[in-house]
Amino acid sequence: MTRSMMPAVAAALLLGLLAPTDAFAARRAHAITEAQARNEITLDGYRNVQDLHKVKNGWVATAMEGGKSVSVLADNRGNVMKQ
Repeated sequence: MTRSMMPAVAAALLLGLLAPTDAFAARRAHAITEAQARNEITLDGYRNVQDLHKVKNGWVATAMEGGKSVSVLADNRGNVMKQ
């Protein structure tokens, strides 16, 4: 699923066509899991996520963006940013 699909998913959740998943609940809670961090990084458009490891404020990985290798952080709330 990509970020562009999120409005459709949100509408389906509101209409009761989909049940909320643990991933959504975890995002609002404390820290995210490794799988959730990888998913959030991918949803932000990064590809080939590698070397994902836990740090104090989330998860750090190396990923590809526009043909270049970049370092990204998925914080404990699931926000993704380049480092």
